[in-house]
Amino acid sequence: MSECSVRLTTGAEWFPSSDMAELGPLAESIFAGTLPATSRGIQRPRRDDWFRTKTIREVVHPKLSVLAVNNDQAIGYVLVGAPLSLPGVARTAGIGLLPHARAKGLGSAMLEKAVAVAHSFGLRTMQILTEDSYLGWYQQHSFLAHRRQHTLIAFGRAEPPTQLMWGSFLDDFQLSEDSAYCNWLHEAWEGTPAKLRLTLTTHAEGIGPIHAWVSQEGSALLVHRVEAPQTSKPRGMTVNVFAALLRALPHGKPVLLVGCDAAESYTHLLLEDEWAIAQTSTIMVRRLGGE
Repeated sequence: MSECSVRLTTGAEWFPSSDMAELGPLAESIFAGTLPATSRGIQRPRRDDWFRTKTIREVVHPKLSVLAVNNDQAIGYVLVGAPLSLPGVARTAGIGLLPHARAKGLGSAMLEKAVAVAHSFGLRTMQILTEDSYLGWYQQHSFLAHRRQHTLIAFGRAEPPTQLMWGSFLDDFQLSEDSAYCNWLHEAWEGTPAKLRLTLTTHAEGIGPIHAWVSQEGSALLVHRVEAPQTSKPRGMTVNVFAALLRALPHGKPVLLVGCDAAESYTHLLLEDEWAIAQTSTIMVRRLGGE
């Protein structure tokens, strides 16, 4: 296969149905049917509909996504969405190529095509979440490190054992960024099947009500967002907020806290307490249109 025999196109042009979930088998081949375990050994098994759920949660748009096609077969992709919660931002949800198509410059070509497509739709920046091993590659493509973040892990401590009420949510709850922990993607929460998510409310002594947006991810619980009264921000109070959260979650259950800014004081406080780093990633950003 030569690079010149490969055609780059958009998902909308390739799939008449514009259903990006049809790329599921290709994704399975690219990643050999496994998800990487976290550094703490927590595996998140794939459901049969994992790729469709991924495209919904990450707001993947066929008109923004790019495919590499060879002999009428898709051999790679750049999945891109434009979440309403991130105005003007094109957000990638995955880049992959089949093993035999790697190290031929196709990854770079797909990425640059995706950048051009996003710019043509008036988007101002492209955002990519990546692991350390790929930082240099993205920097070669004019992406700059914007924020480093951790996924933290601890374990539920509810006594006696508790059952979570999946599918239960707060009605008309007004989100407040001033009292929130974690950097979440709102669409990822909304795109999770209702039977696999809930809004949990518990109380911490001396603080008041604590709300957590939690989803079930295989054997683990994923905490997308935590809100507590602003008075919880001082050092001791922050630790108490998350201790109360763990006391409300099933005993021994792995709890993953996503989107923890590595530079924020609350992240350091939790690491000094009972939380540990499960995974670290960096948000890379590139301005579009040569600005």
